[in-house]
Amino acid sequence: MFLLMLCTILLLLPMAYGCEMPSINLTFSNPPADDVNIFFDQLSKGNYAVAEDYIFNYSSAGFESKSDDPINQKIFELLKKSRSVEIVEQGEVYGKSSTVTIRLTTLDFRKLKASLTDKTLEEIKAREFRGESFDTEEAIITVTCEILDKMTPSISEYYSTNEFEVNMRLSDGKWKIVCTEELYSALIGYAI
Repeated sequence: MFLLMLCTILLLLPMAYGCEMPSINLTFSNPPADDVNIFFDQLSKGNYAVAEDYIFNYSSAGFESKSDDPINQKIFELLKKSRSVEIVEQGEVYGKSSTVTIRLTTLDFRKLKASLTDKTLEEIKAREFRGESFDTEEAIITVTCEILDKMTPSISEYYSTNEFEVNMRLSDGKWKIVCTEELYSALIGYAI
């Protein structure tokens, strides 16, 4: 009788505490960290539709620039090249949920904008002192593009790096990022 009770308790014990223990992923999906890397790889290649398929809570994330403004186009290209991710920690898988800690580096528009504005105004004032005129928007855009080109070799000065704990959900046979406002802001160049 004692042996039967002991066996029953041992069988029920995992059921009582099983909710708090990591589950084994019996699906045939990649580990969550692999799908995070796929997302960032597709994002850096400009395959935005594929990248967006790795986001759980956005149907369209708006990663693609549709601006004709030459300054915006240059900055968008710099942003695309700046994004890099490092997996810091692969969390446990709990059923269809997991957490992956990442270190994300990306161009920070706030840092870039302040410096670009200051350098552009300084250049325009110097040229106006020499007699040049900047009465049109085109003239100002031209100078701004020139300054941005000069800043490009040292553009990493305007990067920000932050760690994010990224919640993941298994959906459609792959791990998808549950994108928070902070992570989304960093992805589009406004690191928080």
